[in-house]
Amino acid sequence: MPLPKPTPPLTLIVATTSTQGIGRGGQLPWHIKGDLSFFARTTTRQPATATAAPSAPQPRVQNALVMGRRTWESIPARLRPLRGRLNVVVSGAAGGAPWAWREEDGKNGRGAFWAGSLDAALEGLGAGTVRAEGEVAVGRVFVIGGSRVYAEALRRPEAKRVLLTRVLGDWECDAFFPVDLDAEKGWKRKGLQEFREWVGEEVPEGTVKEADVEFEFRMYERD
Repeated sequence: MPLPKPTPPLTLIVATTSTQGIGRGGQLPWHIKGDLSFFARTTTRQPATATAAPSAPQPRVQNALVMGRRTWESIPARLRPLRGRLNVVVSGAAGGAPWAWREEDGKNGRGAFWAGSLDAALEGLGAGTVRAEGEVAVGRVFVIGGSRVYAEALRRPEAKRVLLTRVLGDWECDAFFPVDLDAEKGWKRKGLQEFREWVGEEVPEGTVKEADVEFEFRMYERD
């Protein structure tokens, strides 16, 4: 009997208010360029690892972004799929196929994987390499929303880390992150140096202000 494929570790990345609000009407209630840039850099960057020179050509490596259908549809069409990363959409609208490539109209081979469940998405990514615009090796796997996919991911042991941007102030939201990590048993906020080493850049300490919005970058790990 073949051994089951390992499922990759998951990192959730999210911006929330102090009451765990993450969105309103399918969109972010705020526009924070610094946070959007951090998201793009962090989800695209590969971790620095020292490896021996391969004896044969290797496939290029890309991180994966796992998201629900509404999160996918909230991305402006001109930016979809998010470049330089494997886009994976978890949706019952996957047409019954547990794991299938779907090309975006007019995108010259660019598109996303659609999976009928989070299990199917992680099984597909757990294969290590996938066929998407050529052969691609799977790097880090990020869960980027929405509420239902976050909740399902947090119930899995593969969820090891949450990169959280705490947006200060009062914001009206109708979608929420499922837990308060500061109060949730089993999760621990990590120090700034560990955060910087994992993401590979100088994360600012404390509160950052952009225009009239204040926010703070944080990292939590499963204890």
